[in-house]
Amino acid sequence: MRRAEVRSILEAHLGERRIRRILDHGGDRGDLVAGLLEGAEPFVYDISGVQAAAGVTPTSDPAACAADLIINSNVLEHVGFPRLLVGEILEAAPKDGLVYLEAPSEAPLDVSRMVRRIAQIAVMSTAHPGLARHILRPASPYMMHEHINYFTEESLASLLRLSGARVIGSGVYATTGRAGKADMAWCLGVVERKSE
Repeated sequence: MRRAEVRSILEAHLGERRIRRILDHGGDRGDLVAGLLEGAEPFVYDISGVQAAAGVTPTSDPAACAADLIINSNVLEHVGFPRLLVGEILEAAPKDGLVYLEAPSEAPLDVSRMVRRIAQIAVMSTAHPGLARHILRPASPYMMHEHINYFTEESLASLLRLSGARVIGSGVYATTGRAGKADMAWCLGVVERKSE
């Protein structure tokens, strides 16, 4: 479902632009870009060392594959300095190349997030009673989780714009996966300038 959403977003904004090479920057195995756009050769850059998905070419140099489109999905919410990472992505893109950013659109203190966190604490305490005394406390619903950054459509677009790209589209779509339902913020931009 997520791939279909991303494909639909890209096709709505590509116009006559032809994508010959697509890079999944930080995409684990590169599953998202495998077969994403017809005729586009898929590449993946990831530091995890996992084997790339069938048909996806791994690269250790994001600029070397000369991708017309670089996708960064579900990464920015995990990194300490998202603007530095987006700057590296823009550096790897050719002038006038496209960059697509995507991250969960969530608020750290949202009521549904708190309810989910309390349920997780209950499950962990039941499954691992030895941890209960460490995680059953009033501050537990506010513990830092794996996401250290939180994005909205507007903040993702601002991040891309401040990093040196011209935003040509942004939005939010709903998806369902192993972790449940989520809203995904996305932003598509064109690289206008490169650092010297």
